[in-house]
Amino acid sequence: MFNTEPRARIEGPARQASLLVLTLLALLSACGAPEKEAPAGEAAAVAETRHQGGTFRMAQASPRNLDPVRLQSVYESTVVNQIFDGLVSFDANLNTVPCLAESWTISRDGTVYTFHLKPGVHFHDGSEVTTEDFIYSITRAFRLPTEEGSLARAYLSHIAGTDDFLEGRADWISGLEALSAHDVRITLERPFASFLAVLAMDCSRVVPKHYVETVGDADFGRAPVGAGPFVLKEWTKGERIILTAFEDYHQGRAWLDSLVFETPQDNRRDYAANAFLRGRLSVLEVQPGQVAELQQRTGIQLASRQELSLTFLALNVDREPFDDPRVRRAFALALDRPDLFGGDDPARTVPRGILPPGMPGYTREQKLFPHDPIRARRLLAEAGYPGGEGLPPIIMVTSDQSAQATVFNSKLATQMAQVGFQLRCEPLGWLDFFARLEASDGHAFSLNWVADIPDPDSFLYPLFHSRGATNYMRYTNPHVDELLAAGRRARSSLDRLQIYREAERLIIEDAPMVPLYHTVMVVAARPEVRGLDMTPMGMGNISLERVWLEPLQMARGGRP
Repeated sequence: MFNTEPRARIEGPARQASLLVLTLLALLSACGAPEKEAPAGEAAAVAETRHQGGTFRMAQASPRNLDPVRLQSVYESTVVNQIFDGLVSFDANLNTVPCLAESWTISRDGTVYTFHLKPGVHFHDGSEVTTEDFIYSITRAFRLPTEEGSLARAYLSHIAGTDDFLEGRADWISGLEALSAHDVRITLERPFASFLAVLAMDCSRVVPKHYVETVGDADFGRAPVGAGPFVLKEWTKGERIILTAFEDYHQGRAWLDSLVFETPQDNRRDYAANAFLRGRLSVLEVQPGQVAELQQRTGIQLASRQELSLTFLALNVDREPFDDPRVRRAFALALDRPDLFGGDDPARTVPRGILPPGMPGYTREQKLFPHDPIRARRLLAEAGYPGGEGLPPIIMVTSDQSAQATVFNSKLATQMAQVGFQLRCEPLGWLDFFARLEASDGHAFSLNWVADIPDPDSFLYPLFHSRGATNYMRYTNPHVDELLAAGRRARSSLDRLQIYREAERLIIEDAPMVPLYHTVMVVAARPEVRGLDMTPMGMGNISLERVWLEPLQMARGGRP
């Protein structure tokens, strides 16, 4: 899934996704909230140390809609994850844990999943959550127009009968079966090791069937009702989103009274940094280049975790000159990462390929094109652009309007000019940027992809399969398509990893994109913030019902 600052979680290796702690002051996570369904005695002890109430504030880009099945970006996920719950969820280390389902069984062949839902769980409108709501929620991904539910559809298509339903040969999805009001059976076409993780994704969250059918899909995305810890109270486009605690939440009321997401239309990064330093925001997602400054300030907590993400330059292979792979390779060879980023930055990890550290299939072997301007010029000449003569200006569209991005864009343009590219950067607000991205209106785009599940499929299939839901590069390679399809079918974990590594190698050689860096998520928090658990899938996966605010006097070391 895109976190276009310029979103994806299997069992096994991904559960040991690396944790890098930069600085952890005032026990940011160590004082986190307990498991919600603690024994009565433990809950009483917790009540003596946790403080209920208060408002948590953060800033991000404005989402386009808040319908789980129609998500496209991290900015939508961050809010949706507070409003909705699914059958299962992720903990901070990406283990799959119970949520609306209190238990489940999996058949020996890995194709049949039977879930038992908690009885007495309610949506925000007071109606009870049943298996009918879950089946309806999944089926919607295949009812909506392709462009609206495509990302969810890509992951949920492992369920048996989705092709027949999608192509009109069946009126229902045969792999979804309600056994009772609280028991549901899901049958897959074939085993898929990461299917539990798919059900923990935000696009698999449960929606109330009766409510969606009453208001319609469009209005539901603007006024959603879920079964999560927070209720939508207000959404003022271009300004803010306000959520309040759901009193009847099935895992216990959140510690906070409310959440405020400030959503400035333009230059959100500089806005967020300035608002945080003025004390207006509770947390700040720190951008590369900002860590050193914040470390020097007192009263700020800093913590970090390696993300399953990649920031990269996406090249539009349908548009001249990037329809020629030689030109794309020349562009990649012109990039000088050390010069572009300066010294080491704790918010970045140097890439060695497409897959990030902590992702199954990642290897430390360097697979990317090196900085080689001589070879870049030779390739341009072979493609008919000697010295860059005849090349059109390269329009690179980005959603980052910060002062730091301006410096980055200038350096990048200088590097490209040295081999003959004329690079022109167009920084836009998020919604305008996304419209340009969907229309492929530009030669290149600056993007950040964050994993939806800890599986290489979530990094490679959506972006690089010719029918991938987010293949905005318009990239096509029949061999890559075959490998990515084979990776989904393979039952052996070792076979799958070998398949994805070969696909990664071919994609890098074709150069439809140029990796820049993997993000280390660094979060700065005000001294009163407690219980903020970060996961390798970034801010979009954060669980704010576990956060609480300590009275300021205590947070600063004084008496309450």
